[in-house]
Amino acid sequence: QNCARCHGANGRAQTSLGRRLEADDLTSEDVKGDSTAKITRVITNGKGKMPSFRKKLTAAQIASLAAYVRSL
Repeated sequence: QNCARCHGANGRAQTSLGRRLEADDLTSEDVKGDSTAKITRVITNGKGKMPSFRKKLTAAQIASLAAYVRSL
């Protein structure tokens, strides 16, 4: 719901908004090399044009989302 607008349903950031904002491809080797802690920080605090989800998602939801990103 929140992520697919930019990252797309498959995480590859090939949506028009994702390309325009230069969103990270969540399936790339760069992201795969990130720790779960780093992915959690990015989701929590935002990165570049990506907003923070600290107030929109619970800590449990953020942890679940970070695990999902690691599985892509």
